[in-house]
Amino acid sequence: MAGSAGADGAAGREEGAGGEGPGTHEAGERTLRLRRDGLSASARERAFPMVGYFRRSDSEPITPENTNEPYGESPVSPAIGAYFNKKAYTDPALRKEYTNKGFWVNIRLIRYSDVVLMAAEAANEKNIPGEAIDYLEMVRARARGSNTNILPKVTTTDQGELREAIRHERRVELGLEFDRFYDLVRWGIAADVLHAAGKVNYQAKNALLPLPQSEIDKSKGVLVQNPDY
Repeated sequence: MAGSAGADGAAGREEGAGGEGPGTHEAGERTLRLRRDGLSASARERAFPMVGYFRRSDSEPITPENTNEPYGESPVSPAIGAYFNKKAYTDPALRKEYTNKGFWVNIRLIRYSDVVLMAAEAANEKNIPGEAIDYLEMVRARARGSNTNILPKVTTTDQGELREAIRHERRVELGLEFDRFYDLVRWGIAADVLHAAGKVNYQAKNALLPLPQSEIDKSKGVLVQNPDY
């Protein structure tokens, strides 16, 4: 189960919904800085483990900059950008055994850490802080591994503080996985967070999609259009 809990790879600029494919602006900018600074592939891997690199075509030369750790591959993709969410990047041996064509991206629709953090959030909202802390620690302990100098256990039992800790953990653990925007919407803070990040086109009505007028017409008045559409 890949992830980067506690290492705020999305800091500095709100990434909105994120994505499984090509990296967001913040991820890309940091990647380009690492390349410009001449860091080795292994150093880039340590600095930003969520980002992978690909070539646009077979004719593009394989270089250390577009070769990925730990498998030494330089994938080809016509996708926009030059980097992708490495949490979707899988072991070539497993791909060969379990997929039809051995494609290098295996999209995970839901991960166990997502489920665990949902449980932590639910427990905290039910004012069961001990249970929420235990769930949160499951994710942080996995990310911490044997390095006891990072990601200390969250111990606060204050509901507000614990809520913020869980929300932060969702942001960094699920970075580039299409969850962030929907989390912001369901928490009721999308406008505040996105506007603070300069994404001022988001308005309250955007929390819901418009209903197709054809479906409203078919319902003969049962369906009502969502507000402000």
